[in-house]
Amino acid sequence: VVPEARKLDAISFDEMLELASVGARVMHSRSIEFAKKFGVPVHVRSSFSDADGTWILPASPAMEQVPVCGVAMDKDEARITIVEVPDSPETLHQIFSDVAERNLVVDMIVQNIPTDGKTQISFTVMRGELHEALRSVEEAAKEAGAGQVRYEDNVSKVSIVGAGMRIHTGVANRMFSALAAEHINIKMVSTSEIKISVLVDRDRAVEALRAVHRAFQLDEPRTAQEASYISESLAQTRRREMSLRDESLAAVVERLPSMEAIVVNAVQADTTQARVTVFNVPDRPGIAARVFQRIAEANVMVDMIVQNVSTEGYTHISFTVPRDQAERAERQVNAVARELGGTAAVDSNIAKITVAGVGMRTHTGVAARIFDALEKARVPVHMINTS
Repeated sequence: VVPEARKLDAISFDEMLELASVGARVMHSRSIEFAKKFGVPVHVRSSFSDADGTWILPASPAMEQVPVCGVAMDKDEARITIVEVPDSPETLHQIFSDVAERNLVVDMIVQNIPTDGKTQISFTVMRGELHEALRSVEEAAKEAGAGQVRYEDNVSKVSIVGAGMRIHTGVANRMFSALAAEHINIKMVSTSEIKISVLVDRDRAVEALRAVHRAFQLDEPRTAQEASYISESLAQTRRREMSLRDESLAAVVERLPSMEAIVVNAVQADTTQARVTVFNVPDRPGIAARVFQRIAEANVMVDMIVQNVSTEGYTHISFTVPRDQAERAERQVNAVARELGGTAAVDSNIAKITVAGVGMRTHTGVAARIFDALEKARVPVHMINTS
């Protein structure tokens, strides 16, 4: 698919998990989840030669110097959109509970900023599960008093992954600019701390993948840096093994039943962010690139990014930034919104709740449990973004 692709000498567990979840078929995500959970380095090698392979290892600060380590594509996606959804946690819980009861795995979930008490929710499922998901969603939407349910089955997901996104600005701008240069329209955006995923037309997916690969120069070797990373991570692993040497066999066996259990290892609240929204900008190639070019020029760090389905040729783009950088971001988006014929707004009265854990990618019903908890606590949801 990408002739210039090269072998990675090393990659972190989190980066490999993200790549596996967004379309890379080298490793099954469950194997990496187990390795991460129990701190086991994985060496992926070819069975046809004695050449060195790729080490999958615990995270190291050395790898954060490179913003993006890889790209991936999942061609077999379908998107479901529910319009005019009542803006309440009860509705979210109802919709995703029905989906979970059918054991359907949901991938990207995006909710735009609510207006007039209504919002729009989009999520993706595997294309082969689209019709089953539609039956569930149409029933739930009707019960919740939501509007029309729409779907597209001709979309693909293209993603970039890299631990360095945490400390580098302008990563989203480089990705969106690469797509704009090829006149590829972005249908939906979802992010995590170390991943940006976009939905594009399926017949442009390979072009999109190649364009993004070129933009981040992923064909260029990073041998010296990766060698240092491997050496440092293996040394850490050996130290850990020495500390566990006296662990009894009984203790190891006792841990085994929990391997298949979903483990939420972190629930975090971040009250230091602000949300920036650009309303009613044209839904065409290059618009996201213009917005995020201005943000990158102001050296503003972007966290969550959400772009949902367009309405009548226009769309909203929302993203979060550190609150102490919100004023800079506001100046930039106000200027670009005027140029594009839209409007902009900044909301500093928000908090981001993050739920993270090994096993979440391979278990159904995770979203439903989260929304159920928020419903019981009567906490409204203003924006959703998933990894």
